[in-house]
Amino acid sequence: MSLFQEKRLSALVTGGSRGIGRAVSVTLARVCASTVVVNYLENHQAAEESRSLIEKAGARPVLIPANLMYPAEIQSMFHQLQSELERVDIFVHCAAIGSFKPTLETKANQWDLSMNVNARSFLLCVQRVVPLMPEGSIVSISSLGSQRAIPNYSAIGVSKAALEALIRYLAAELAPKGIRVN
Repeated sequence: MSLFQEKRLSALVTGGSRGIGRAVSVTLARVCASTVVVNYLENHQAAEESRSLIEKAGARPVLIPANLMYPAEIQSMFHQLQSELERVDIFVHCAAIGSFKPTLETKANQWDLSMNVNARSFLLCVQRVVPLMPEGSIVSISSLGSQRAIPNYSAIGVSKAALEALIRYLAAELAPKGIRVN
């Protein structure tokens, strides 16, 4: 029997309480994870709804609020995660944010927010999760805006392009450790 059939895997999903992140969290609970750690920003109601869905799918949910804009909150999230889990088998980065406006109207703080949450936080999370991952899978959600010019999407699109470049580097660096990065 494989690990997938035994449902013994543990997973961390950033941005895991709504949208794509929630779908990923619940699917992991249904398919292969015995524990799903859901990171969320501040919507406690959505997080509680995700908790219920993960439990119904047959896994133990762990909810950890943290604003991935701030490295100290990422560090705190991992301290809490380590009190719940010995290892992480799957890490899925779904957290994302950005402003929808023309490039020339994008303010510096909006640019920084997009880059920091969409790309930098992924790097900081990977740096923290790899020591907890003897082997496993790391996935980050991108968008077509990383490769195509979409009106009013430049800050997000550029951050997703940076994310995709980072993924390629991490895939090459972590493959010898048995960790897949996509």
